[in-house]
Amino acid sequence: MNKRHLFYLTTSLLLPLALHPTLLSAQWRTTKTQTSTTTMGTVTVKPTITTITPSISVPLTCKNGKKDFGETGIDCGGKCAPCKTTTFTIQPASQPKLPQITPGSGTTQPQPSCTDSDQSNDPTIAGSVSGTYSSNGNSFRAWDTCSSDGRYVIETICDSNNLPQFISTPCGEGHICKQGEHACQSGTLQEPTCTDSDGGDNASVAGTVTKQNANGGVQTGKDGCDPRGIYVLEAYCDGTSAIKVKYLACPTGEICKDGACQPGSPPEISCTDTDGLDKNTAGTVSGKNGSGATFSSTDHCSADGLFVHEYFCKPDKTPFSEKLPCGAGQLCQDGACRDSPNICIDTDPNNNPMVQGGGDYCEGQQLYQLNCQPDGTQTFSVTTCSGQCVNGECH
Repeated sequence: MNKRHLFYLTTSLLLPLALHPTLLSAQWRTTKTQTSTTTMGTVTVKPTITTITPSISVPLTCKNGKKDFGETGIDCGGKCAPCKTTTFTIQPASQPKLPQITPGSGTTQPQPSCTDSDQSNDPTIAGSVSGTYSSNGNSFRAWDTCSSDGRYVIETICDSNNLPQFISTPCGEGHICKQGEHACQSGTLQEPTCTDSDGGDNASVAGTVTKQNANGGVQTGKDGCDPRGIYVLEAYCDGTSAIKVKYLACPTGEICKDGACQPGSPPEISCTDTDGLDKNTAGTVSGKNGSGATFSSTDHCSADGLFVHEYFCKPDKTPFSEKLPCGAGQLCQDGACRDSPNICIDTDPNNNPMVQGGGDYCEGQQLYQLNCQPDGTQTFSVTTCSGQCVNGECH
């Protein structure tokens, strides 16, 4: 077979391929390159097929402006051309600029904390919880105790808000919670008893009531006097379950003194309050009661700083106190509710350089210790540590 016959044979094979019925939907483009060489006056044609490139027609459904027939987008994906992917970055919304907190400013929100020494809450182990309040950074501590009947241990735990919480856990058969031990131990309950040294309602004798609980614990109560000296506060046994107090009036010409009615006339009583019933001002109540004894009480804050114990004079000139909540945006400091921006929290008022107080901070070897003034303003004292100053304390 000569080269001319090979050319005709190759061409005849390609022609049916282009007309095959399964390929009618495609357009085929063929490229033939011929090279010629001259040898001794004879022309030889050498056919060379370099490429066969199909150009597939696009279905009409890929041009109808809809997402259909398995397309993953509008006229793209599935049987259509792949959908284009666009990459972009979402810029976060602008946030308001927060005020900068400088070390020792006293305005940083304290972080609450709570630690339980017996995290297993084992009733046979006497434990305690300790930590700090989130409101003002003041510390707290609470211990496990026993119920008065000795059947339960009052277990202190840390709740989900890092605050102390109390739960009752029964000791179970053959165990009691002994007062003073603060835990369930092997033992049996005793028969409770209660005795009164003055025999009962006797206003002329200052008596003492002694109650022994089922778990061996002992409680006592003593007779006393009301602030005006008119009544004896008589302690008595309510069966064997509790110690209670009742008022016994002294007869005419007698006053209550040292827990008993004695001959005498009630002295002039007095009561003075420096601030009235004002929770935003720290005041002091002072005076003299009916027994002739002087008294003085100053407004003070609750441990968490959310309440003020406000002392005031009642109309009968007797001192009294109420637990008043501070308003929104306020904390109690030095016996008064103050606006939070002016709050100064110093957990180390004695300025011990070895203790990190609220607001204390370091600069090199120098320790800056916060001092809270009565009006809520802040000052700092500077101490040079002999060693290193780390986290607001000398090491």
